Amino acid sequence: MVSFRWFGISCFEIKNSATIVTDPHDGESVGLKKPRVKGDILLVTHQHFDFGSSTPPQTGIGGVSK
Repeated sequence: MVSFRWFGISCFEIKNSATIVTDPHDGESVGLKKPRVKGDILLVTHQHFDFGSSTPPQTGIGGVSK
């Protein structure tokens, strides 16, 4: 069974045999709680100020870790 959780803006956690996290944000800059999720796969679908638009994504941004 596939499960989905939404953390605001375009941040989702999609779980099945692997966990996918999309567009994690830092929470603070968008007025939300920082998402605390773990993922096997991290997808950054667009550049945006709240997840490091000028630098490549790194483990730990938005609380995402493997």
